[in-house]
Amino acid sequence: TAADGLGTSYATGDVITIGTADIALYAKWTPTNYTLSYNTDGGTIVGIQGVDYTTNYNIENNITLPKPYKKGNVFIGWKVDSPAGNWSGTVNDLVQTMGKYGTVSFTAQWTVESYHLSFQTGKDVSYTSQSYVYNSLLPVPVVPGSTFQGWFTSSDFAIGTGPYVRTPDLNTETVGENIATATTLYAKWANAVYTITCLENGGTTVADPTYTITDNSITLPESTRKGYDFDGWSVVANSGTWVASTIYQANQLTLNNDYGDVVMEAQWTPSNYTISFDTNGGNAISPLSYTTTSSSLTLPDCSRTGYSFTTWKITEISADCNWTLNAIYNAGEINPHGKYGNITVQAQWQINQYTLSYESNGGSAIADMTQDYNSTAAAPTVPTRTGYTFDGWYAESGLITPVSFPYTITGDATLYAKWNINQYTVTFKDYDGAVLKTESVNYGSSATAPTNPSRTGYNFTGWDTNFSNITGTTTVTDQYSVNSYNVMYSNNGADGGIVPTDAFSPYNYNSVVTV
Repeated sequence: TAADGLGTSYATGDVITIGTADIALYAKWTPTNYTLSYNTDGGTIVGIQGVDYTTNYNIENNITLPKPYKKGNVFIGWKVDSPAGNWSGTVNDLVQTMGKYGTVSFTAQWTVESYHLSFQTGKDVSYTSQSYVYNSLLPVPVVPGSTFQGWFTSSDFAIGTGPYVRTPDLNTETVGENIATATTLYAKWANAVYTITCLENGGTTVADPTYTITDNSITLPESTRKGYDFDGWSVVANSGTWVASTIYQANQLTLNNDYGDVVMEAQWTPSNYTISFDTNGGNAISPLSYTTTSSSLTLPDCSRTGYSFTTWKITEISADCNWTLNAIYNAGEINPHGKYGNITVQAQWQINQYTLSYESNGGSAIADMTQDYNSTAAAPTVPTRTGYTFDGWYAESGLITPVSFPYTITGDATLYAKWNINQYTVTFKDYDGAVLKTESVNYGSSATAPTNPSRTGYNFTGWDTNFSNITGTTTVTDQYSVNSYNVMYSNNGADGGIVPTDAFSPYNYNSVVTV
């Protein structure tokens, strides 16, 4: 009810009672609040988290628009996205006096900053001076044997003056500082460290050497591989000054401004190994050679008098060897692939047994005997044979070579008995014991009788003993029959009388007759 707003206030819809005088009502106003929204388009506003934010104002406020920051860009104003109130176009003046109204969205407007750069590489490479816009790529110089460490704004590479590698605006050590828009950049270098990558190709692992272009020499390692001789390192992937397929030995290698990473592979030749033969009394056998890549090897058979070969046994192995001591192998083909080392194999034998047989040649039987080779046999029981005397054993049926005992067994053999036939004395005697004849007669043979003997008054009738099959000492006596004679009487011409007869006639020889 007062123009200064100090009277009674009525809101719309309130009821007023009219009295006896006129009533003057005065309108009261409050400034409307509006919102200003900012899209920094990748920039930042100091003191504000994030890149976008909003503020409130009214028509009675003086307004200071913020100035955003964006690396490598220059801010040129705020563009009104959609005109509202008395806002439009692009606002370049950040300070606005009161009287502005309307809710508005702004987008920051930028131009890319340009840098005119000169380059000093300090090496045999150069670049022309030119302008670069923010976030464009700086040149990266390449010099054999050196590693580029970045661009610096000072020739002494002081801290805070670099390095600038990708973009020209930020120092990775002092983030937020810009280089001048017209600047000379100085290249900083370090000796490149190169690696010799060693591919052991089945050998023991070795460390990969490194070197720089200023090194005068480098020691290449030596790998070892079971069953192989190391032949050196061959270049299989090269760069810089290294030459492909070149072979280098494992020792100190002289360098002469060499550079570049290189891959070398170990080269191997299968080692030669020897299998020696201890024939253990058998025939001599020359050693065999083999390598770890051999796929076939023939172990020979072996011979030894009086023994049968059974197997080969490993009795010696070299210090670096993967054969198994005391392992057994048969004669014939074996596969030594993957084996390495020198070995000695010894022949294993089984002693032969032989049978000694006895041919007694008509004598009593003698049992055979079986014994080990080179053992000795004692003399057997002496055989017997009726009518014969044993005269020793002989090596052949022809009874040429006599055998003595103990007899050494060297193979199957038959010994033959020798016999001497017995001789017996046959004595022929007369009736009176007188020896008519003496004869030596072989066993089983016949004696020869003497001439038939004679005896006065007797007639020879034969011998008392059979001497056609003599089997021992024999006495043969002749046999006689006595002669008989008649006694007769004669009258000798008498013409009378009686001539007597002898009733006892005839008479044996030498008997007495009574007339």
